[in-house]
Amino acid sequence: MVRAGVVELGSNTWNDQTDYRIAEIKLYPSYTRREKYHDLALLRLQRPVKLSSYLNAACLYTSADDPTTPLTVTGWGSTSATTDKRSSSLLKANVSAVSRERCSESYNVANYRKLPRGISAEQLCAGDPDGLHDTCQGDSGGPLQQLMSTDGQYRLVGITSFGRGCGSPVPGVYTRVSHYLDWIEDTVWPR
Repeated sequence: MVRAGVVELGSNTWNDQTDYRIAEIKLYPSYTRREKYHDLALLRLQRPVKLSSYLNAACLYTSADDPTTPLTVTGWGSTSATTDKRSSSLLKANVSAVSRERCSESYNVANYRKLPRGISAEQLCAGDPDGLHDTCQGDSGGPLQQLMSTDGQYRLVGITSFGRGCGSPVPGVYTRVSHYLDWIEDTVWPR
């Protein structure tokens, strides 16, 4: 199920206005659970999402360059690395892009078997230099977004993939959406 346009998790009961059944899950062809690469999927829903002033389609970030302005992550995941308590309100945090080199050092990739090629160009790292704000367990699959000053719209820059701890100085790792634009477009709008 996909629940769209909701910022408070109030009920576990089905709501036709916000809840959508999934018809198909399409994994990226090179994805494997043994490694931390190509961590994305597309969902085809059984019916179209009803868009409104509160709920819009995602605009995709198309540049291969790391964003230089603040980024926003949102999610329903754990609120602490030491408990599995989740928020009933959608939480958000501001983070900044982190270089691949610094990110690779943070993960000591030489000793991390799920990253045999290190942090790749298909990934993007972001975090809070003070280690206060971050994604956590349960946020995977959520958005990493940039607010564009040109049009006031958010762009989907990345998809939450994995991290180490929560609210730590170690940056989170995100799937870089711009690398997968051809696959996304070919899947959504087949030729």
